[in-house]
Amino acid sequence: MAAANDSPPPPRSRRDFLVGAGLGVAAVKLPELVWPYLSPSPTHEVSYAQCGEDLVARWLLVAFGVFEPTYLDIGAGHPTEHSNTYLFYLHGSRGTLVEPNPELCRMQRRARPKDTTVEAGIGFGTEAELDYYLMSDHRLNTFSKEDADAVVQRFGQSVQLVSVVKKPLRDVNKVIAENFNQAPNFVSIDVEGLDLAILKTFDFQRYRPEVFCVETLEVGSSRTRPDVTEFMNGQDYLARAATFPNTLYVDGKKWRSIQ
Repeated sequence: MAAANDSPPPPRSRRDFLVGAGLGVAAVKLPELVWPYLSPSPTHEVSYAQCGEDLVARWLLVAFGVFEPTYLDIGAGHPTEHSNTYLFYLHGSRGTLVEPNPELCRMQRRARPKDTTVEAGIGFGTEAELDYYLMSDHRLNTFSKEDADAVVQRFGQSVQLVSVVKKPLRDVNKVIAENFNQAPNFVSIDVEGLDLAILKTFDFQRYRPEVFCVETLEVGSSRTRPDVTEFMNGQDYLARAATFPNTLYVDGKKWRSIQ
C-alpha cells in the first residue's frame, strides 16, 4: 500500500475552494452575532477538506448556533488530508474518528490525540466482521468487493488491490452512545459506496445531528447517487450544499425554525 503522508497538506483559501468546488448554500437569516464566525481573518479562512466541505459545514452549524461542534467522522481516513473534521479540531472541537485502517489510526492518534479513534468499520447488517479491501490509494479502501473491483477496473494500473483483511464492525448507534452525551452536531460519512447502507442503520428518532456530510458520488464514476438524498429526505433531512463528491444535509425541523 502506498505510504500515507503524515504531514498536514497546505490549507486551501476560501476563494480557492469556492472557485473549485462549484457548491451552493441556501440563504438563511442570521443574527449579526454570528458573522465574525463566518468571516474570520484570512489566516484562519482555510479548508482541509477535499472541496471545502468543512467550511460549508461550519457555515451551516453556525446558522444553528453551534460554534464548537462535536463530530463523528466515519471513514475518517488521514487525520488532516481531505478531512472534513480537522478544521473543527484545530478550533477546539472534539469528536470520534472511526477508521478500520490501522496505519491511518496510528496517524490519527498522533496528530489528533484529543479525539477518540475507533479502529473498526461501521456495520450495516448482522456480521461482526467483514473483508476489508486495502487499495494502493488508501482513500479508496472499502468493505465492498463490488466497489473495489469497480475502482480497479476504472483506474487500471494506477490503483490496485493490495490485500484483503478481516476487520471488526461496530453499530453506529452504540458508538454514539459510548462516546457522546447526545447526538454529535456533525456527522461525516465517507465509506466508498456503503454510505447509504450505514445511514439506514442510524437511529434518527434518537439522534438528530444538525448536519450530515455524505459522499454521494458513485464509486468509480462521475455520477451522483439520488437514492441517498431520497433516503435523507425521508428522515426530514434537507440537502443544502453539494460539492463534486459530497452532499451536506441539515435537520429539516431545526432548519425551518431558524428561517
